[in-house]
Amino acid sequence: MKIFFINLVSMLAALYMFAIMIRAFVSWLREDIIYRYAGFFRFVNKITNPLIYFIRKYLPSVYRNIDFSPVIAIFFIYAAKTGIILLLERI
Repeated sequence: MKIFFINLVSMLAALYMFAIMIRAFVSWLREDIIYRYAGFFRFVNKITNPLIYFIRKYLPSVYRNIDFSPVIAIFFIYAAKTGIILLLERI
């Protein structure tokens, strides 16, 4: 049972990190590509907005408006995943 929860936490963290990476790469795409897949990109934004906006509130844009919040979010998720897995392994 413990292995199931460890795998579940790992999978959910990986999916969320992947969604954040998609969000970052979408900002580089042309408008017609974004419009074609608008529903999917809207879903990705909806699930990643809470963490990204929380980080942006405390981390201002630096150097020519480069946004580092997706990178910080991925580090945060990885650290949280590692901490949760360590706690689950001790049970």
